[in-house]
Amino acid sequence: MNKRGVISDAILFTIMLFVVSIGLLVVYVAYDNINVALSGNDQIPQAEKDRFDEGADAFPTTWDYVFLTVFIGVVAGVLIISYLLATQPVFFFVFMFIVVVLGGLAGYIANAFDEIILDPALSASAVSFPIMSFIMSNYLLFIVVTVMMMLIVFYAKPNVDGGF
Repeated sequence: MNKRGVISDAILFTIMLFVVSIGLLVVYVAYDNINVALSGNDQIPQAEKDRFDEGADAFPTTWDYVFLTVFIGVVAGVLIISYLLATQPVFFFVFMFIVVVLGGLAGYIANAFDEIILDPALSASAVSFPIMSFIMSNYLLFIVVTVMMMLIVFYAKPNVDGGF
């Protein structure tokens, strides 16, 4: 397996969760603004207004749990892949360096997320996504714990070759 590919995938995953979380906040703000505009329009039937209003009410809860499900699924997938990949103890210190780099990136992303949701337009929508906001605000902790669990699974499994 290409080590450079694993590193770039880990960095991409770390950044993509941030992009998805900000994207969900922006989409919810737009959805809510459209809902307010539709509610004030007399030409749209009330049944359509009610349907759109129900969607606006269900949007944050649904996507908050989807975000949690995807996050847990990716963590479980990473742990399973860590168990299935062949290990080489020489690379342990390289992976420890990767933990530091990903931790730094995750800390920067967590701070950026906290700064972005200070914007008045996004702070109201961030309150509607409590699970996602919690994960992103504590992103450094989640990434470091996930990578450390990955390293434990990666290097603590039994060696089928009988070697060290």
